[in-house]
Amino acid sequence: MLLRNPTSSVVVRLLLSGNKCFNRVQNHLLVRGLVSSLDNEQYYTLPVSFQTRTPGERMTVDVGIWDVRPFNMTPHTPLVVAVHGEPGSSRDFEVIGRKLAGHNIRVVGLNFPGNGKSRLLRQDIYRLDYSTEGKYHMLTTILDALAITRSLRPFVAIKMLAAILRNSYLHSAVYKCLPFIYKISGFMLDEEAFASLPIAVESVRYADFNKMQAYAETAACKKHPFIMAITRNDKIGEWHFAMEMAHHMGIEEGEITEYRGDSVTIGDSVGKYDNSCYRRVLLFERGGHLVHKAHETEIIKQILLLLKVVCNHDS
Repeated sequence: MLLRNPTSSVVVRLLLSGNKCFNRVQNHLLVRGLVSSLDNEQYYTLPVSFQTRTPGERMTVDVGIWDVRPFNMTPHTPLVVAVHGEPGSSRDFEVIGRKLAGHNIRVVGLNFPGNGKSRLLRQDIYRLDYSTEGKYHMLTTILDALAITRSLRPFVAIKMLAAILRNSYLHSAVYKCLPFIYKISGFMLDEEAFASLPIAVESVRYADFNKMQAYAETAACKKHPFIMAITRNDKIGEWHFAMEMAHHMGIEEGEITEYRGDSVTIGDSVGKYDNSCYRRVLLFERGGHLVHKAHETEIIKQILLLLKVVCNHDS
């Protein structure tokens, strides 16, 4: 997996399926609004039923799915699932996804409810659980619907902002200020992303940071390969926290590659671990919150390297 700091945006996760990363994404009958940008690229919506905050109650959302495939795709083609942060959408990965497809890799990007093409009514935002565990269950629910197997800290101001947005009388006025708030935090937002800004606030407000260490230690025990990309000047999530998470996941000093200006310092234990334990942390001096956009070439190179090591994938 390629992970972003769990306290901020999830940039992209590699969900490698079955033997040789066997791709089990199947054609789904319940799709709506199929749009083809290229012969090998499609954007469609898939109705997915999510558990709400009310026990026993479910709500169906037409989830936007973006799928770009290599022209010579086979059942053994590696699959990358791109998972956006908040605010965000699968559009964040269009460039990197198309380039990965050029390396014979399939990329599936999804939109969480309320983001991108996954439209929600305002009142429905607050019926869904945007906590860390809630987002995890949303992700697994979407992956199940696609038949894909295996898969900032909450400051008082953020909590207050979330509470104001829940107020029907104050929501509209505060909503107009959200684009400016995100802009000064380093986000260049398309107008289409504005509607998902309240969801971004909800996600930060309900993130279970006290459980993060346990999550990381559980991931370390499973010994899944992953790459984590971090920038020192991220205005949303502190890089020290991300590094702490990396150490809880079993990362050692020799598994960290640090980028400072034109110099690159690579850990001295590259290749020390077997394929099943391949792990790297990429620490960039600059790049802001959306590290995959600021360092696109290096991120693509690392994804290809990870796939080559894990899947014996040559391209």
